[in-house]
Amino acid sequence: MAPARRAAVCLLLSLAALAPLAAQEWQGRGRAHGVVLGPDGEPLAGARVTLTPEGWPAGEPSPVAPVATGEDGRWTIALLGPGAWGIAIGAEGHHPAEGTVVVPAEGPGREVRVELRSLDEVSPLSAESDPAWSVRRWLEEGDAYLAQGRPAEARAEYLKALQTPGVLGPAERALVLEMVARTRFLEGDRAEAARALLAALLLAPHEGRLRELYAALLEGEGREAEARRLLERLEREPETVRKEREAELAGLLAPPEAAAPGPEEPERPVLPPEAHRPGRYRTAFAERSPLSDPAVVVARYGGTPEDARRLAPEERYELAGETFEVYVPEGYAPPAAGSAPGYGLLVWVSPNRSGGVERPELRALLDQRRLLWVGANRAGNPRSTWVRAGLALDAARAMAALYDLDPERVYVAGYSGGGRVASQLAMLFPEVFRGALSLYGASFFRPVAVPDRPGHHWPPAFPEPPAETLRRLRRESRLVLVTGERDFNRAQTRAYWRALAADGFERVTYVEVPGASHYEPFDDLERLRGAFEALDAPSGLGSR
Repeated sequence: MAPARRAAVCLLLSLAALAPLAAQEWQGRGRAHGVVLGPDGEPLAGARVTLTPEGWPAGEPSPVAPVATGEDGRWTIALLGPGAWGIAIGAEGHHPAEGTVVVPAEGPGREVRVELRSLDEVSPLSAESDPAWSVRRWLEEGDAYLAQGRPAEARAEYLKALQTPGVLGPAERALVLEMVARTRFLEGDRAEAARALLAALLLAPHEGRLRELYAALLEGEGREAEARRLLERLEREPETVRKEREAELAGLLAPPEAAAPGPEEPERPVLPPEAHRPGRYRTAFAERSPLSDPAVVVARYGGTPEDARRLAPEERYELAGETFEVYVPEGYAPPAAGSAPGYGLLVWVSPNRSGGVERPELRALLDQRRLLWVGANRAGNPRSTWVRAGLALDAARAMAALYDLDPERVYVAGYSGGGRVASQLAMLFPEVFRGALSLYGASFFRPVAVPDRPGHHWPPAFPEPPAETLRRLRRESRLVLVTGERDFNRAQTRAYWRALAADGFERVTYVEVPGASHYEPFDDLERLRGAFEALDAPSGLGSR
């Protein structure tokens, strides 16, 4: 094989560049230091820590030699100039971390504490978040797997990015296909590597690097003439070649059509509201809560009356056009005259179209805890926060009018995006909701440091409650944050739990389900029961 062709093949394995000789302006008398921890807070030995001066050319090796963490997870780099430095941390089996540290003019700076995320974490589907953000996340994870010698796992992430419609343009898809080819090459499958490169070429027919790589691979298989003919045709008539080969490469060339909307909520008749009706049923409510007025909701979220007036049509709703799923436990009966109400209420904020409680084990828990359930249909993640919050407030008011409920046992709960809204409602409307059960998603009212991105913070999702309200919330609000060991929201949920504890919240509980990802049902009945107990009868700060 010609030397140029050998060099092209090597591009599939690694790209190296020699750093220029740099001036010594980055040197000084400052020192950076820190500790690298794993997802559970255990020290990580042997993690590689690299510091790069601010403004250093992208892609060039840092002038500062990287260091490895010791058995206690700690590291130190001295003789650094003052100012901002980029930091990158890598460790086997973990996502790489990047961020910024500030080095003082002399002596040690603030300790940099970094908690890495496990590569076993299940990344979000685009439907659960902004599709572009999900695609970026998948590409980052693919690169992390590839750097750790796991080409099959890397390819799975790249293919998820390729299969998401509406995000990557042709040139970007070509770059991702080149990485797919690289994974195949590392596994020794030259035929599939060439196929991925051909798909990339049909998207970017004049890209010189792709042409070299494709020619080199086919030459290694004794197919040099075939490669030359195809590349010549691509140069002259790219559209004709694409039409000839697009059926063969359809799965790589273009993403599938956007998935059809999921099924509607189960068919049930819409029954008129009726006091003390038992069982499971669907209904519609006629009268809104005064608190669900857009002006009130927007104001609680920190907006102005003008903001409320400017809400788009999709940020408003007519209650008459909404339906709700209700579950009333067996045994419910109005209390005798003079007796205290014996039942509470769980208002559900769904991430999808159905607001019902479909799982029998969850209904059994509601029976056991003497809790009614109500959830709005078609109030999932795609709808505005204002709408989801308003419907939850309407549901709480309507159920209190139809059933005898203990106002001290009215809670809000939700899953994923619904869990975030639930945590917001418990803070912003404590006169209605005495607590929140946030499953696999939560929010907080202050910036919180991102554990694996030094110098970065998650922004607050809603304003800090007024001082007197906040004092009462700290004493009384019952907050249960649930996540899974492999949930992509785990790091954020755990950080918010710590922030709540540090802020003085006395009745906050963290529940982590071993081995669970974001998309698996909460099947750990013991922990589910514990979460309900913490919500409904908390015993103070703790975790399960």
